[in-house]
Amino acid sequence: VNRMALAVSPDDPGVVYVLAGREDDSGFRGLYRSTNSGLQFNLRSNSPNLFGYQENGADNGGQSWYDMALAADPGDAQVVYVGGINVWKSTNGGSDWTIKSHWVYPSQWGYTHADIHCLEVFNGQVLCGSDGGIHRSFNGANDWFDLSAGLDIMQFYRFGGS
Repeated sequence: VNRMALAVSPDDPGVVYVLAGREDDSGFRGLYRSTNSGLQFNLRSNSPNLFGYQENGADNGGQSWYDMALAADPGDAQVVYVGGINVWKSTNGGSDWTIKSHWVYPSQWGYTHADIHCLEVFNGQVLCGSDGGIHRSFNGANDWFDLSAGLDIMQFYRFGGS
């Protein structure tokens, strides 16, 4: 495991989720769930590759060393969101996944910038924070709106001089 994230829903505080990335290629190792406040965890899924680039999750590898986000819906402990390069959603406690955004624009699944570092769910909204700004959904991540549009912001990855 190269990195992990935790999430708990106020809907059922006994349910704890752990998202894990693989050490060898930074792909999806698995989503684990505890129903007894973290005393014991069970693997819920290790496929599709939630950290990969492809919309079907059939590729290998990813960037879990760099971008990883996990959020549990505060109103329904069975609803979980995962972000890496894309956003994925489960409505059955992490067993099955549906892609909710894809990093290539335009996309039939909706668009959020890749490199997702933060997901938050509150008041029926999903917020997605990435290298490209902040996106918001009002309908369970079915449609995304860019809250950063029009802002004169940028990100520098590196620079050099001589």
